[in-house]
Amino acid sequence: MQERIRKLNDRPARASGRYVLYWMRWNRRAGSNHALAFAASTAKRLGLPLEVFETEDLGSDRQRDFARAG
Repeated sequence: MQERIRKLNDRPARASGRYVLYWMRWNRRAGSNHALAFAASTAKRLGLPLEVFETEDLGSDRQRDFARAG
């Protein structure tokens, strides 16, 4: 998984944080979802709950059809 991680800044995790946020667009795959796995492992490492936010922006008609079928 490390080759898929790209840090956007050098700041440490906030000591006052209450949760780890995973912002999901439309990819609902629980398996083979490296971003979700990273968020879950980070939450576990920090001893914080994982909060998942799913936006309603589903992109194309094909993506909306896929999300409705899931």
